[in-house]
Amino acid sequence: MKKVLKWTAIVFGILIIIIVSISFLFKNKIIEFSKAEANKQLNARLNFGEIDVSFISSFPDFKLSISNLCISGINDFEKDTLAFIGKTELNLDLMSVIKGEKYKINRISLVDPAIYAHVLKDGKANWDITKPSADTIATDTSASKFNLSLKSFDISNGRIRYNDESMSLDTKLDQLNFKLAGDFTQDNFIMDIEATIEKYNLFYGGVHYMANVKSSVKVKMNMNMPQFKFTFQENEMKLNELSLAATGYVAMPTDDIEMDLKFSCPNTEFKSILSLIPVVYSGSISKIQTKGKLALNGFAKGIYNDSLLPAFGCHLEVADGMFK
Repeated sequence: MKKVLKWTAIVFGILIIIIVSISFLFKNKIIEFSKAEANKQLNARLNFGEIDVSFISSFPDFKLSISNLCISGINDFEKDTLAFIGKTELNLDLMSVIKGEKYKINRISLVDPAIYAHVLKDGKANWDITKPSADTIATDTSASKFNLSLKSFDISNGRIRYNDESMSLDTKLDQLNFKLAGDFTQDNFIMDIEATIEKYNLFYGGVHYMANVKSSVKVKMNMNMPQFKFTFQENEMKLNELSLAATGYVAMPTDDIEMDLKFSCPNTEFKSILSLIPVVYSGSISKIQTKGKLALNGFAKGIYNDSLLPAFGCHLEVADGMFK
């Protein structure tokens, strides 16, 4: 038994040395081949810098790091950079691959990503970059569980912009830090989200509705994957000093998006709504004298698609409001 264990350890060690050696000896060729093959499948240009593979420092995980990943547009989106990610990291449980069970991804991390989603007036989107396959592949549409486990996904210091010219909508998120966790192998599970945004800007119809608003979100959401229905449970959302709570669900059983959402404002001070005025919040709002009560609530209920909008409403009431 000792000899078997000894030789097993030696063989396993040799295999690791061979794999690591190959990754170093043929690193540049592997990188160039990967770029060429990826670009054959895309209506865009893909490029990236160094690729690092680690077994020792991350054992028992397999760790893959890619630096300076860039996807830039062509044709109508020649001036667009769809994505630039300073560093992409993936930690994969190596034993889950060897055993052939569900792949266990312990972490996906994006550091310094800049994402730009752009829709033209004719509805053409810059993220529609995958070339259609010439092959006709028969697919099994019966319900099945994902053969994948994801423990966590996080974004550090991200910048995201969504510019939809067909709707005159432009929204920007700066200095985004985001964490997501959940057992995506299950049909029903709880997903935890925590996020902070240092600057949130919203333009719609030429009006600057949100200007450099500091935001944060903490959400527990019930994920019903067979019905593609997502229901709010515990949640806390803040826009500057304005706190909001949401209830209800969003479902996408077909191409339509069904929703029944309600929101309300737990805090009742007039100062909280005042904080959304940029010129006021840019100073020290704590030094401003205010009084008055606030009531704020709203809803969105119905179907959203290319031709329909859900019914929606908002009620804001301020009683005896004053600031000095």
